[in-house]
Amino acid sequence: MTIRGKHFFLALIAALAACANVAASGLPAGDSLFIQLDPSSGAVHGLLGATVGWGFTVTWTSTNDWISFTGSSLGSVAPGGNESNSSVLDVYTDYIGYQGGPVDFSIPPSSPPVAWTETFDESSQQGIGAYQITSDPTAVGAEDTGQITIDYDVTNGDPLLLGSVDLGAGSYYGPSTAFIVTVDETSVPEPSSFGLLLSGAAALGVAVWRGRRNR
Repeated sequence: MTIRGKHFFLALIAALAACANVAASGLPAGDSLFIQLDPSSGAVHGLLGATVGWGFTVTWTSTNDWISFTGSSLGSVAPGGNESNSSVLDVYTDYIGYQGGPVDFSIPPSSPPVAWTETFDESSQQGIGAYQITSDPTAVGAEDTGQITIDYDVTNGDPLLLGSVDLGAGSYYGPSTAFIVTVDETSVPEPSSFGLLLSGAAALGVAVWRGRRNR
């Protein structure tokens, strides 16, 4: 399957994720959670040593409960969910667990559902997390695929206030968190201005020599 074909396949899986998600464990009865990567295909790419990553949309539905995100990691226990080629990865940095949520490190109850959305931004550490590609030149053209697992904890009140009861922890992963990282071919550097100057001087020297020779 070509890279373009894989990207299309992942996009198709993401479109069906709402009815085919693998796991959202540990949720109290009546609560529901859906997490979609941005881009929805999960496909990102970069040069050797570059840092890429994913944004997200979290949709939380609950009448009484709050959800706090505690971390994210690459891979899941689902068939085919683990990393296919971890040699592409240098460092993965979790962002969503660092934030927890948009209100008191959590998302408050909401019915109808409320959506928390972020685009990936390395400078402000927004998004699910950051994937730093290895600098190993043998990785050019390689791919790493899998599913991102997002861990969370649910309480029956604001988790920063006394009296809230912990209702349990869980993990979310599935087709909507499937990813693919592709290492781009190294770009050819443009000639430096000094190099262009030397090339011009050499061409001028050849022209002068030919002119003298033809006299």
